[in-house]
Amino acid sequence: MGYRNVELVVQQFGDLSGSAFKVLTCMAHWAHDGTDPPKYYKGRADLLLALGRVDPPDDDASPEADRLRNANSKALREAVAELRAAGIVSYAVTPTKHRTPEYFLHLQPTAERAARLASPHGKRAATRTENVRRDLDRRTETVRMPHENRAPKEKRPRRADQVEIQSPEVTTSPAAEDPYAAAHEILAQLPDLGAALLASVADGPLRERVIAAAALHLAAS
Repeated sequence: MGYRNVELVVQQFGDLSGSAFKVLTCMAHWAHDGTDPPKYYKGRADLLLALGRVDPPDDDASPEADRLRNANSKALREAVAELRAAGIVSYAVTPTKHRTPEYFLHLQPTAERAARLASPHGKRAATRTENVRRDLDRRTETVRMPHENRAPKEKRPRRADQVEIQSPEVTTSPAAEDPYAAAHEILAQLPDLGAALLASVADGPLRERVIAAAALHLAAS
């Protein structure tokens, strides 16, 4: 893997377009460190993946698949053309219909690149890519503590203006517990109608109906 190659890309080529920078970073990643010049040999699929693209299956001959392959080829050609025009990559193996291209990567610092990086635009681009690299390093080195190993959260003290609200106690009325008994008691205490009803109705089904009617009225009210 070309970890040193990727570092050279980040340090020098932040002013490339987004597509060209992604393709170059992918090439640098797969090209071996310590070779002069490094060579990318992996082919088309990984470069397309760096662009967020994927070719359809080889056995898919539909018009939609052909259009997608053509769009992918165009995007990759444009990115590689920018790199070749800047002298950053060159063909190690020239592509043909039946031959996959391979690329030499020319990543070593030159006076021209140093002058470009010294310009205001180059400084902004280098700063931007360096910030990206540091952010990636920080995310990689940060290891979150597992949930079961985390320290328990401290309970915050209650403020003076916070009043604890207690639920009121719920009491059950005698009518809810035994509405028949409550109705009988109320009817017995009435000086006129209730007492007259109870006095005129002997014990039996009719008396129970009077009490039941009064109990239903009491429960509904």
